Amino acid sequence: MGSVIAATGVISNLESWMNLLGIIVPPIGAVIIAEYFIVQRNEQEYNSKRAGVNIYALASALTGSIVSYITLVSFPAVPNAVIGIIAAFSVYSVLGKLFLQKRSAPAVFTEQHAATTETSKHK
Repeated sequence: MGSVIAATGVISNLESWMNLLGIIVPPIGAVIIAEYFIVQRNEQEYNSKRAGVNIYALASALTGSIVSYITLVSFPAVPNAVIGIIAAFSVYSVLGKLFLQKRSAPAVFTEQHAATTETSKHK
């Protein structure tokens, strides 16, 4: 079967296929790395903001792929995969920190809330 596929001239498209993989795959890995090391670093409990599809991850991977493609077309000597990784990692780190992490209430608010609930329990 491989001989039949090779006879069709698929080897002439190998460079395009490898370029496509180099544009799409590295930003996905960058998002996974940013999620693990930057965004979700200290979360130990369930975060309801993380349920469902993570549109910030998709947007970051797409942004990294677009930047990688533009780099490949504009500057062929520059390693486009590395540029895509940096772009996706940076975008997802910022978006994840802004929109996906749980916000804890300030200590003053939690102390006031605790005092209020204690007072109301004793009445």
